[in-house]
Amino acid sequence: MIMQAMPSTIRYFGGMPRDKQFVLPERHLGLVQAEEVSDVDTRISAAAATYRFDRLTALPEAVAFAKPGSAALPELLYGVRIAFARDNAFSFIYPANLDVLRAMGATLVFFFTLSRYKSAGC
Repeated sequence: MIMQAMPSTIRYFGGMPRDKQFVLPERHLGLVQAEEVSDVDTRISAAAATYRFDRLTALPEAVAFAKPGSAALPELLYGVRIAFARDNAFSFIYPANLDVLRAMGATLVFFFTLSRYKSAGC
């Protein structure tokens, strides 16, 4: 129906069909992380096999973007220590954010919220 409704000047690339073979589990705040899905490789392979013969394999050519200049960041955080929780309870973080904090002079320290419970036998 979408293809029929689109003007001929706009190219249709396809959509993702619902399929239990490659649906990813989700929870209240979003998708479950890849390391928590025991068969993530199987699911990704099933999705790839589905699209092998789809219009999505004929995407337009990639667009080249100019690399932005890399101006040095001011070391406004020099001497500041910033702690990050880093374990199964707090496992998602954007590495680029850490890079910016380091470039601004911060010292990053990681701690584990669940380790005291493990050692206590809980």
